[in-house]
Amino acid sequence: MTLVQTMRPAKPNVPGLDQFAAWSTDHLLAEQAAGKPKDPLYHYTDEAGLRGILSNAELWCFAHTHQTDPKEFRFSLSVAKRVINQLAAQFDLEGKRAGADFCRCLGDLIANNDLAGPFEFYLFSLSRHRDHESQWRHYARGGSGFAIGLSSALFQPHQQVNADANRNVLMSPVTYGPEATSVRHRIPIERAASIVQDNILAIRNKLPASVYLHEFATEVLASHLIWNCVTAKETIFADEKEVRGVIVNERVKFDRLRCLHNERPYVKTPLALKVPHNVTEILVGPNAPLESEEWVRSFLRDAGYSCAIPVRRSIAEPS
Repeated sequence: MTLVQTMRPAKPNVPGLDQFAAWSTDHLLAEQAAGKPKDPLYHYTDEAGLRGILSNAELWCFAHTHQTDPKEFRFSLSVAKRVINQLAAQFDLEGKRAGADFCRCLGDLIANNDLAGPFEFYLFSLSRHRDHESQWRHYARGGSGFAIGLSSALFQPHQQVNADANRNVLMSPVTYGPEATSVRHRIPIERAASIVQDNILAIRNKLPASVYLHEFATEVLASHLIWNCVTAKETIFADEKEVRGVIVNERVKFDRLRCLHNERPYVKTPLALKVPHNVTEILVGPNAPLESEEWVRSFLRDAGYSCAIPVRRSIAEPS
């Protein structure tokens, strides 16, 4: 499954759009295949988080506008805008006016809609780090919380789109830094601009050029720019080794799923946590009370989990 499949279907009779959609699907599937997790991922949390996740077999995914760092998405958006301006100038120099106009249209669409428009997207974060001091410090109550080990089998790409928007989770390792983020943005934008340039004459007597450019730009925004922006962060965060789960769809499809917690919108996504081996272990933080391991084992037993799930104390340096 790709981002394209979870969004609105492409508009018919728009020359070149089917060509871009086919390329887009192949590109995103290849990216997902390359980034699919092979080893367990870890969710660092406090006692309340551990109870909620394991009792209900679900993760809470918060809207991108209510993440821990509200500046996070401005970074990738600023990179995208810079790439768009560079490509517009490049196409102008090459005498490819339609390609340049497409880039400017895409830039206007982002300026007027940010990453919102008709779509909503919700996120959760996992780490490839097992027992990592900074993860304990920032995400698990200064090391007094827990880390839930989750099997990579829970997060493999799947081909079918579920009717419930909250079940269509796409996974990606986070890209760090402006250079790698620029490359990810540039590839689909340049591809789309070239297809527009090749097909601009075909729209004569079919639809206005401004409508054509807007339809194409909307498709690129939905299928690539959103995805790239919510899976990129600044270089200073690279040590987190984050893998991000993203749920994206039309706003209306979340109306019956949307919840609020401390005025933060979120949706719940179910996970098959009670299937054997899907919870690989529970790590107890280095600063947790001495009785925490026994409490976790008792909680797992009462919640219906296998008694074979290892419960181990962190060996990270206490803060």
